[in-house]
Amino acid sequence: MWKAFANYCLANRLHLSTLTEADINRFLQTRPARGGGEAAAVLSARYQWRFLVLIDRLLRLDAEQRGTAPNLAAHALLQRPPHRRANAVEQDEAPRFLSASDTHRLIEYLEQSIADGKQAASWRRARDAAAVTVMLGGGLTPAEVRRLRLADVIRDKQEGGLPTSLHIPSADASRAGRRTPLPEWAGRILLAWLRQRAGHGIDGEQAFPATRTGKVWSHTGCQQACGAVLQRAGLADEKAGLFQLRHAFAIRHLAAGTPEHLVAAWLGYRDADSVMQYRGLAVVEGETTDGAPPKQL
Repeated sequence: MWKAFANYCLANRLHLSTLTEADINRFLQTRPARGGGEAAAVLSARYQWRFLVLIDRLLRLDAEQRGTAPNLAAHALLQRPPHRRANAVEQDEAPRFLSASDTHRLIEYLEQSIADGKQAASWRRARDAAAVTVMLGGGLTPAEVRRLRLADVIRDKQEGGLPTSLHIPSADASRAGRRTPLPEWAGRILLAWLRQRAGHGIDGEQAFPATRTGKVWSHTGCQQACGAVLQRAGLADEKAGLFQLRHAFAIRHLAAGTPEHLVAAWLGYRDADSVMQYRGLAVVEGETTDGAPPKQL
């Protein structure tokens, strides 16, 4: 990618500081689709998006080194179709996420589940509710929930051991983990589960084990169990799946004014551009709250 762009700039005597949107578009149109061949079409919108993100980073780095304002030509192209939604899971459909009302509904269900005396008889039900809680309240993926260890739960000793944040181990050994905050309501639910876990004498280091012996939760087991929680709460959406909880976490934080770089860091992204898919949705979500303060996510 970099070599092709560098050669294009050299051949056309283009400088990064004066590069225009038209210059970048011409470059993108000259790139053949992956696979090459005479019949190959131009790059797909998603692959063009990847080029634009890299070019935008290069322009910002160049400006930083020269001590000047960055050239926003690539950034401007990323804000408009066909690139604006090009890296979404489905190009023609925005990420599915829980609305503000559905979020409140789910939180109420989760809080009620730990207050229900019958819940104590089923440690798996308590585990499942807590797992959904950290997806919605902390933005974790199902895989991150399954990897989470007891040692990764960070507690406030002055608040009775209430979990206030989580350390999320990276699946990539070459990358450090991250830390994501938990709202108070999520901390209470997680604490209730951890107490039940200890009370049932469940072994192992996993925060959400599959069995009493501490066996790691499987992908299928986690998906089915947490999906059942949404069904019981009346919020089942097979197309949205569990990632609607992570999307809701991001969108509600952005709608509340949390800086993009913080939301990106909490989600485990390398840079703020990765939350670009949520920008328009966050604006809409913020406009539909009717001025009522949302429950803190």
